[in-house]
Amino acid sequence: MNRLTQLIRDHSFFNISLKERSGIPDEARPTIIVTLASGKSHRVAKWMRDMHPDFDAIYDALLEQVRLAQKVKPVFEGRFDPQWVPDGFVAP
Repeated sequence: MNRLTQLIRDHSFFNISLKERSGIPDEARPTIIVTLASGKSHRVAKWMRDMHPDFDAIYDALLEQVRLAQKVKPVFEGRFDPQWVPDGFVAP
């Protein structure tokens, strides 16, 4: 989170504004939405064929987090049990 926070600041996410255009069939259009604790929020969507170094730096960092999360073994796999807690965890 610290790295993403720094990237959002360094790449002036709240100032990113992209020109709208029609997409090409099957072209991806990722959207990043950032909401601060203060309630301030900003949403940016970019067609994949468009280049924007600030958006791309933040998006690439988010994709890296996805790749890292895919390598983590789940704490629990199976049918949902609302009473289940991880070993060593004390429920409030």
